[in-house]
Amino acid sequence: MLIKINYCIQCGNPLKEKEIEGKIRKFCSNCGYIHYINPIPIVAIVVNNNGKILIVKRGIEPEKGKWVLPGGFVDGDESPVQAAKRELKEETNLEAEDVKLITLVSTKSEMYGPILMLGYEALNVSGNPAPGDDAVEVKFKEIVDLNEIAFKSHRIILEKYFKSIR
Repeated sequence: MLIKINYCIQCGNPLKEKEIEGKIRKFCSNCGYIHYINPIPIVAIVVNNNGKILIVKRGIEPEKGKWVLPGGFVDGDESPVQAAKRELKEETNLEAEDVKLITLVSTKSEMYGPILMLGYEALNVSGNPAPGDDAVEVKFKEIVDLNEIAFKSHRIILEKYFKSIR
C-alpha cells in the first residue's frame, strides 16, 4: 500500500526518473523538484511495572488485533520525546514524566516504506491504564516470548531493553 508519487508536489507536472546522487530518483523536469524517499520517524514506548511490560492490542492495520508496544508517528511540530509522551497518553491513558532512549531501529514497512523506530523507556509513569486512540486493549504482561509482539522493530527494542536491565 506504499503511496507512489507520480506528479510533482510543487507544480503538478509528471515526474520522471533519472540517476541523481548515485540513485534512481523521481524528479520534475519543469521546476527541478527531486522526490526523496525519507524514513518516517516513529516512537515505541516501554513501560515496566515490576517486570511486566505494558502492551496494547492494535485496533487498526497494520497488525490489527495483535499485541505491540504503545507508540506511533512523530508529528512534524514535535520532538521524538514529545511524541513518545503523547502517544503513551493517547493509547494507554498513562503519563510519563520523562523518557529515556533505548535504541533506534531502521527498517522498512510494507505500508509506509522506510521507517526510523525510536524506542524509549517511560520514566516516572502515572495514571490508570485504559485503551484509547487506536488501541483496543492494554495490559501489563511478563514477556516470556518476544514473538508475542507483532512488530519486529518492537521485539528488537524489547531485546535491547531487557539486556540493559539485566
